[in-house]
Amino acid sequence: MGRCRAILTSNGPTPLCSSACTLAPLLVFTGLIVLSAGCSADSVQPGDPSSAKAGSSLSVNHLPIIQSVRIQPDPIVLNRPVSAVTQGHDADGDLITFRHQWKVNGQIVEGATHDIFEWHGLKRGDHVSVDVTPYDGHTAGAVAHTDAIVGNTPPDIKELVLGPEEPKRGDIVRATLSAFDPDGDPIHYRYRWFRNESEVADGEEDALATAEFSRGDVIFVELTPFDETTKGKARVSGPVVIINSHPVIRSVPPDKIERGPFIYQVLAEDRDGDPLTYALEAAPAGMRIDRKSGRIEWPLSGKTVGSFRVRVTATDPYDSHAYQEFDLTFASAPTVSRLHFSKAPSVHTRLVTQNRALLE
Repeated sequence: MGRCRAILTSNGPTPLCSSACTLAPLLVFTGLIVLSAGCSADSVQPGDPSSAKAGSSLSVNHLPIIQSVRIQPDPIVLNRPVSAVTQGHDADGDLITFRHQWKVNGQIVEGATHDIFEWHGLKRGDHVSVDVTPYDGHTAGAVAHTDAIVGNTPPDIKELVLGPEEPKRGDIVRATLSAFDPDGDPIHYRYRWFRNESEVADGEEDALATAEFSRGDVIFVELTPFDETTKGKARVSGPVVIINSHPVIRSVPPDKIERGPFIYQVLAEDRDGDPLTYALEAAPAGMRIDRKSGRIEWPLSGKTVGSFRVRVTATDPYDSHAYQEFDLTFASAPTVSRLHFSKAPSVHTRLVTQNRALLE
């Protein structure tokens, strides 16, 4: 028996063969209806191209599925982003997109439809959940659900600095900080102080004494915040360096002369223990100073009359200076053993170079 097919168009069926046959069920396509005639067992032969074409038109789209979904971090903390991590599969190899709907304590959060969840009203103990729907561009798959609890959030250090910026030996180095606890819990701190990479103190003290330190020592602190239950992330400060200390003149000149010349033993200190050199930058004629000891001597005569300015300096090996100025006044030639000053001696100290030792 022969084969035949008929195509039904808007003008009616059009036979493709003259043999009698019966029409198979209709296969409907856009703008075209194909009627296959199945007159006999060999009406569709293996290998016929029309057979493969008809089979492909009957393929069915598979629904996308979600293999896993989780909220991270779990438990949720308030100082980290909250997100849904989803893995899905599509048997047809279609690209899957995911639709999200977030809820807090069972209530839908309007606008929260992305994989990242941002909502500033969260607090410790809240129940957060998300419904995720897979979509392959044709059909939506089954909804997957997961949830997490908002846990305790550790405190966080926002800023940590040490002062003074250029400490000298003997100064107190202090840590100044700014910290925040999202849950509003009281914050406690652990300070680990370091000198040249070696730990020298560990505890709750926010300050470090440097009396035993030396010029050039490097100081920094590691600070760890914690609340009643959780330790926060430690933070390390920037370093500060012990700089050269300037000398300081502690003595004052005498206000009288017992007998003989004017004598003044200048006494200066240097916190670094450096040797000092003394000099007279201004002095009356005949006044001398010992460069190493700082002893001033000035022989007086019966002709010494008037006011005389004296300026003495003490200098360390790094060119840091201290100076002292005072006036000696004689209303008349000194015929007695008492020497009067026009005013109380003024004492000045000045750091000429702040960091010569480190620069060199």
